[in-house]
Amino acid sequence: MLIRAALIDVDNTLYDWVDFFAPSFRAMVHALAKQVHLSEDALYEQFRTVYHYHGTLEWNFAVQELDVCNGLPHEEVVRLARLARHAFKQSRRKNLNLYPGVYDTLCWLRSNGCILIAATNSPAYLAKTRLKELKVEDLFNWIIGWEGRPLPTDTVTEKVSRLGGQGIMGSRSIAKLVRLPAEDLKPSSRMYELALKIAGVRPTEAIAIGDSIVKDLVPGIELGIHVYWAKYGTRRNERNFDTILRLTHWSADKISSTYDETILDGVNVLERFDILRKLIRLPQMMLPLDGE
Repeated sequence: MLIRAALIDVDNTLYDWVDFFAPSFRAMVHALAKQVHLSEDALYEQFRTVYHYHGTLEWNFAVQELDVCNGLPHEEVVRLARLARHAFKQSRRKNLNLYPGVYDTLCWLRSNGCILIAATNSPAYLAKTRLKELKVEDLFNWIIGWEGRPLPTDTVTEKVSRLGGQGIMGSRSIAKLVRLPAEDLKPSSRMYELALKIAGVRPTEAIAIGDSIVKDLVPGIELGIHVYWAKYGTRRNERNFDTILRLTHWSADKISSTYDETILDGVNVLERFDILRKLIRLPQMMLPLDGE
């Protein structure tokens, strides 16, 4: 089949989000606990409350909203936020890595005329930041993701501004992004419908790749897109996954359905990302050699 566009999930498809985020979060909590004289378990609960309120584990300004920071001078909150951000970033440098075969395969897709669209439920600007850190941002034509929560408007804003607008995980300029409201995220098919329109291709000319059959692949099946299950992205370090479970706002039912591994008709299985190179044909591969 001739494929002109690839709609690619980001977290646990291009890199292991669980094995990057969990140890980075633990490093942050460990650094903070020594400063605020609270147990790490108590800080976990305070972070969990903030994450539940915002509906995401990737709220950049969580430290500023912890109960332990209430009533502290702005300068002290700024110091704690910087300390937390530094600890998080130090761990991130060690643990944020592409899966084997991802970089070369993305280069192969792009160099052979395939339009690459990152399609993620994560905040769009964070997805862009991660892809840039992984040195693959420039390989993507578009990044489609969640518009995210609005920035705080109370006194926390003053504390945020003292950090130059940066949260724990940093910030980057926003370019070639499409930001969608929560109701348009996967498993809604609207994200993929928009991606096909942007790419200017028919569903049969596109592939969708992701680690969640229900979230990433079912909407592709509904539209007639060729779908590939990134099975390698479902392999978890138990300690890291337990850390995520302690923090997540997701219900048990949502966790169960998102990580349901019941194979559906039409789902192709990838044990590694680069196996894709053996399975699809791209526009440039169909051009004749010089002189033919």
